[in-house]
Amino acid sequence: MEAVLAVIAVGVFGVVGQAWQRRGDARIRKEEKEADWARQDARETAERERQEQVAEQARVAAELLLAEQRLNRKATEEVKAVAANNAALVATQLKQIHTLVNSDMTMARRELLDQTRLLVGMYRKTVEDDEAAGRTPLPEDIKALTDAEARVTDLQGILADRLAQQRLVEKEQKEAAAAAAATDEGG
Repeated sequence: MEAVLAVIAVGVFGVVGQAWQRRGDARIRKEEKEADWARQDARETAERERQEQVAEQARVAAELLLAEQRLNRKATEEVKAVAANNAALVATQLKQIHTLVNSDMTMARRELLDQTRLLVGMYRKTVEDDEAAGRTPLPEDIKALTDAEARVTDLQGILADRLAQQRLVEKEQKEAAAAAAATDEGG
């Protein structure tokens, strides 16, 4: 009977030992699973933090780009305003130079017309004096008189054209000034 009890005791201890072993193995597997879950949670948390960090960096970069774009736009508008102002100044100066040149050219042509008229008078007087003295005027004198008279006619036409052109420019300037004034009043 002792032998049976020993076999039973060994069997019970074996079953209890196996149960104890299984319990220990289950606890180890549970701890391994929990550790695995903790590692997965840590990886997910790290990935989420990395994604949030990347998103923050992207947000900061976008803000910097937007600020730079605003500065560039402002600088471009300033350059545009300076260029427009310079263009207006150059245009005004060119108009002044053009006006001065035109007035100088007109004055020079008037002086040339006056001098040519004096020559016509002198050539005419020479031809008339020759005729009054009973001499035939020299062909050079007659040609000089004819050329001078033609030159007077040409200069009168040029000056008339210049005067008409000047009046047209003045009219356009008045219209532009009136339009600018109307725009200023309306704006």
